[in-house]
Amino acid sequence: MKPNAALEALLPSPKTCVTQAQLALCWAIANEDTSIALLGFSKISQVEENIKVIELLEKWDVEKEKIVTEHLKTDCEHEMNWRTWAPEQSLRLH
Repeated sequence: MKPNAALEALLPSPKTCVTQAQLALCWAIANEDTSIALLGFSKISQVEENIKVIELLEKWDVEKEKIVTEHLKTDCEHEMNWRTWAPEQSLRLH
């Protein structure tokens, strides 16, 4: 499966200066269902790389969320709210 140009702009590469871990962390933090992101590290350089996620997060928008969701099929079916007998609304950016 070849990514489209829009997704390639987000994918980890030397050209985008984004690592796979940074993209994953940004995606997780941007998710409104996430209340806290716990980071593990064994080197100071890993902390520095994680801090760079803030720059990516500042650029994160609905369009980037849509690209990742469509390409990686990260949108999931929502649970049923058994009190109202209606499907739960997604808290993801839309």
